[in-house]
Amino acid sequence: MDKVLERLNAKVDYEAVIQSKRQFIDPSFPPVATNIVHPAQREGLAEYLKFQAWRRCRDVFTSTFDVFQGIDVSDIHQGELGNCYYLCGVAAIAEFPDRIAKVFLTQAANESGCYAIQCYIMGKKYAIVVDDNFPYDVDCSSWAFGRSESNEIWVMLLEKVWAKVNGSYGSIVSGQEYEGLNFLTGAPYEVVFHESCKDKLEIWKKIKYGDEKNYIMAASGAGTLSSADYKAAGLVKSHAYSLLGVREFAHNGQTVRLVQLRNPWGHNEWNGEWSDGWAGWTPELKRQLELVDKNDGTFYIPFDQYLRYYDASTICMWKDGYVHSTAVVERKENACHVFELREDCSGYLELCSYPQRMLKNDVPGYKSPVLHLMLGRVEGNNIKYVVSAGCTSSHGNTKVKLTPEYTSSSRGRISSVRSPRPIQSTDTPPARWTWWRPPSAWRLWPNCARTTPARGRTGGATVPASLLSTTSLSSP
Repeated sequence: MDKVLERLNAKVDYEAVIQSKRQFIDPSFPPVATNIVHPAQREGLAEYLKFQAWRRCRDVFTSTFDVFQGIDVSDIHQGELGNCYYLCGVAAIAEFPDRIAKVFLTQAANESGCYAIQCYIMGKKYAIVVDDNFPYDVDCSSWAFGRSESNEIWVMLLEKVWAKVNGSYGSIVSGQEYEGLNFLTGAPYEVVFHESCKDKLEIWKKIKYGDEKNYIMAASGAGTLSSADYKAAGLVKSHAYSLLGVREFAHNGQTVRLVQLRNPWGHNEWNGEWSDGWAGWTPELKRQLELVDKNDGTFYIPFDQYLRYYDASTICMWKDGYVHSTAVVERKENACHVFELREDCSGYLELCSYPQRMLKNDVPGYKSPVLHLMLGRVEGNNIKYVVSAGCTSSHGNTKVKLTPEYTSSSRGRISSVRSPRPIQSTDTPPARWTWWRPPSAWRLWPNCARTTPARGRTGGATVPASLLSTTSLSSP
């Protein structure tokens, strides 16, 4: 655990380092082989052991280089590392260049090779500093992992900061799209599992709403079809794609619903109906849908085929201009944490623990704990029960939706709030809970296990310690 905290809490005055113009080497994540593949991973990730070399940017680029020259999703190219889930999230954020730019606390290349990236861990904002040493493929004379084709380093920096907080590049192989989205934005997310939705039109409504709100979205291509079926359709099984948006329009007397996706590889596209090379395109349709017939990884796919080849849609509810407020709280017996909403706003209360990925190498046997989150409204010395949710995911997050009249309560280490204005929090909760039956329509997020709330008690009851855990709050 000490190694993890060292990586997260390493204090580097990056502005002073840059001003000194001295070459910077990150002491908490130096350019050594164990930071490419952790010793605990050597057997499972043997294919990455060949990448032992590191190079600084100034030693590889033959001309000047920049952090970014103009952010574009086409800049992103996945290297030899199996982290498409993360790069597809980066690409989805890069659809809104200003959002990616805000992540970089250092936006210009510097002689020291020192860069600071803003990220969120357990709902708390961090400034993680890295140097510009990156794994290098000596045999191919190129960067080994994620990169841009031009002399830009923003993709490599975002990949390296994710590798650093998780202990090694090998530690970021394979994952879920929401991990990178939550890490880089701090915004709440919803994972819509297609198979569990009986009314498939509800899936369409969710992603259409996300598109209208400019939310950041991604899709998981881990369906039940074989790898050969995916390949025949031009797709890749068990692969992550950025979800760019949807289109709905009338054509030949029928309603057409299309989903636009992007492969982070920059190639391999859907080859069926409504693909770039489909014979049914007319000049008017091409103009209407702004079709670019190019093997760049971006394509349209019919909604029914999207459901066939993709098993989940991830929707990150990012809102520009919102404030992220955070409070660190200790575990206390029979205690809860209270947020005060001083003006009308809606939001999401999020329960956080350390992600399993982050600790699995340094804390053997660690698993994210079972989480249970309860939301209540303060009424005098009691709290009226509103809703609860539980989750056992390896990422260690769960959430419920709240509305302005609610006050949230729970216990744990970190609480964070994302809202239009700063929200005050306090560790002075009401003394007792009053339980009420929740409404029959109370809702849990699709990626959360349904849990049983306390039933029908109208008398005051001391808060059960087993139901108290870590909280954070966000609002879209």
